[in-house]
Amino acid sequence: MNAYTALQELRQTRNTRFHHAALCDTVREQLDEIVALQKQKAGLEQRLGTLTSGQTVDELNCWDDPDLSEQSKILRDLREKLAAYRLIGPCGLTVSNVESSSLVVTFTPMWLSLSEVFYISLKAKDDGIQVSATNMPYFFNVSSLVDDMKTDVASVMDSISVKLAAYVQRKAEFQLTLKTHADVISFSSCNEPVTSLDLEMQSLDASTEIMKRIDIYVTYSTVESLQPARVQLSKENISISEEIEEELRHSILTSPFSTAVNKVVEFLISTEALVEPQSSEAGEFVDN
Repeated sequence: MNAYTALQELRQTRNTRFHHAALCDTVREQLDEIVALQKQKAGLEQRLGTLTSGQTVDELNCWDDPDLSEQSKILRDLREKLAAYRLIGPCGLTVSNVESSSLVVTFTPMWLSLSEVFYISLKAKDDGIQVSATNMPYFFNVSSLVDDMKTDVASVMDSISVKLAAYVQRKAEFQLTLKTHADVISFSSCNEPVTSLDLEMQSLDASTEIMKRIDIYVTYSTVESLQPARVQLSKENISISEEIEEELRHSILTSPFSTAVNKVVEFLISTEALVEPQSSEAGEFVDN
C-alpha cells in the first residue's frame, strides 16, 4: 500500500467518524426536543387544570415570557381563563383573537325558540382593559363590569352571562305568550329590559255577549330576575274569588310567564261574565 492510498483510507475513516458523530448529535438534539415537548405538554396540562380551578396566570411560573408587554399578558390571561370558563358558563361563550392586543368575547343565550348573540370587543390599553365595541343592551353597564375583569374574570363572565340569559328568557316567555294568545290579547307592552310587562286580555261571553277583561301587570326587581317580584291583576265584567285570585298570582310569581298566563286565559274563557257589568282593580301581590 503506497502512501497515497493510505492517506485516502485515513481520510475516508475520518469522514465516516465525523458522519457518525454528526448523526449522534442529531439524535441527541431530537431527544432534547422530545424531552422539551414532553415538559411543555406537562406544563400545559398543569396550566389547564390550574386555570379551570380558578387560579391566575401570575400564580403559575411555567409560562414566563419577558418579551410580552403587561397588556398582552393580561389579555393572554383573560383569553385562557375564558377558554376554561366557557365549559361551565350559564350561556354559550366563545373567545376569538383579533390581534395581539385585543380579543372578542361572544355570548349566545338561548331560551325556547329564541337565541341571540352578543359580543364584547376588549382592547389592552396602558390603564388596563377597555371595551372597544359591543352590541350589549344599553341597560347592561358593561364598562363597569369589565373594570373588575383583571382581578375576577370568572365572576365578571358569570355576571354578564346570567344577565343575558335572564334577559333572553324573559323576552322569549313574553314573545311566546303573545304568539300563543294573540286571539285574546287586546293590548300588550313591555320595557326594553323586559322587566315591566303589561297584558290586557279579553273574551266575549257567548250567552250574554258581554266582554270580559283581565289585565296583568308584572315587574321584575332586576335584569337578572327570572321571576316577577310584583304582580297586579285588574278585572272587568268577571268575578274572581279570593282563592282563585291568589292562585293565579302565585302562579305568575313562581311559574314560567307563558305557563302562568295560560292559566289566566283558561280562567277568563271558562268563567261566565257578570250580568251587571262592573270593573274592579285587584290589590298588588308581592313575592316575599
